[in-house]
Amino acid sequence: MAPSLPGCVTYGKNLHEAKKMAADAIRGYLASLEKHQDLIPSDEENFITSIQIKELENKKTASHAKAS
Repeated sequence: MAPSLPGCVTYGKNLHEAKKMAADAIRGYLASLEKHQDLIPSDEENFITSIQIKELENKKTASHAKAS
């Protein structure tokens, strides 16, 4: 969930709830770091993205055509 915050994990029943829970988990994590006078980790080195791979989409379509 938050790569720079080891162990900071949460979930929700849907995307809206998951985002709300994520924000709450991050606030709690940062509050704990502050309370214990620990440094807040940087997120500068992390790279997160999503990609689509068309080959998989094409194979899936081809396998459905063979099964029909």
